[in-house]
Amino acid sequence: MKRIDLKGLVLKIACTLFFLACAMPPLSVAGAEPVTAGAREKIEFESESYTNLPDMLKGKPSSGATITATLFLPKEAKEKYPAIVLIHSITGFLESCEGWYAEAFLKEGFAVLTMESAKSRGIRDAPLTGGWVLFGSMVADAYHALDLLARHPRIDTRRIAIAGVSIGGDIAHITAFEKLRASCIKGGLRFAAHAAFYPTLTWGIEAGTDSYTGSPILIMMGDKDDYGPPSKLQSYLDYAKQAGHPAPIETIIYPETYHGWGNSWYTPSSYRTNLAKTAKCPFVLLAPKSPNGLTLLGAKGIIAFNQDLWSACMAAKGYHIGFDENIRSRSLADAISFLQKTMQ
Repeated sequence: MKRIDLKGLVLKIACTLFFLACAMPPLSVAGAEPVTAGAREKIEFESESYTNLPDMLKGKPSSGATITATLFLPKEAKEKYPAIVLIHSITGFLESCEGWYAEAFLKEGFAVLTMESAKSRGIRDAPLTGGWVLFGSMVADAYHALDLLARHPRIDTRRIAIAGVSIGGDIAHITAFEKLRASCIKGGLRFAAHAAFYPTLTWGIEAGTDSYTGSPILIMMGDKDDYGPPSKLQSYLDYAKQAGHPAPIETIIYPETYHGWGNSWYTPSSYRTNLAKTAKCPFVLLAPKSPNGLTLLGAKGIIAFNQDLWSACMAAKGYHIGFDENIRSRSLADAISFLQKTMQ
């Protein structure tokens, strides 16, 4: 019987495998999953478009949408990173605004996911007409981003926050509404913290034991903001407190500051007569138990949602907008302090 040369056989197999490995073409960059520090990952995901927030509770999207996003990892090597979903303003993602905040958060050790919600849906005139049609859709995008990051191997699932500017600040607030979260996210997954830079203060939720997810919320605004004035936010906080269910919202108000302080493109400060605003509109409250899912928070308390009243106040235009470098840096420091404290 012929003896088998085991050493020779093993050597032949090893050489063959080495040859095959060298002969195979390398994986394309687009198909490979970047897991190294400092990586930039392009992502596309499917989302939904909604006419309004109550339609989200009913599970009735008006259409679908493909969203383009980018995930940035910090340069410092770590096994897992805390992450921030960064939501853009009504004009869409701009390097002069969201790009600056993304880079700043990266330097502080946060992974950052940015995306384009408006232009991906063909919406390009929202600053002139108002962003009413964007709210539900942008909330859907944010929840999809949360679910995506929670499954990413380099992200700490327990430490995913959301931050946004202007209408993106509204989304950062709205995504803390428990009814919406539960309608879109299975299980107990939620954002660990919510940070809003000068939101427009369009949406709230009727006060109740389960109105909010319980995650902390920071809202930063300027005392001269005549788009989302501090007095309007205070009326909402007073309402929730008097109802016996205070909103988990911490506020910071910066002196001598207009709307848009985080966008260097708004230099110098000016009054824009053609831009839609909701400063004099009552808060629209998500109200799952009302007939159409909405109510309004008026000067004398909650009233039924009236489309004519809402449309009339939405027709108002004109507010001050202006970049402030010092306030942008200060608000960033305040946001980072808040996130580090709440996401330990």
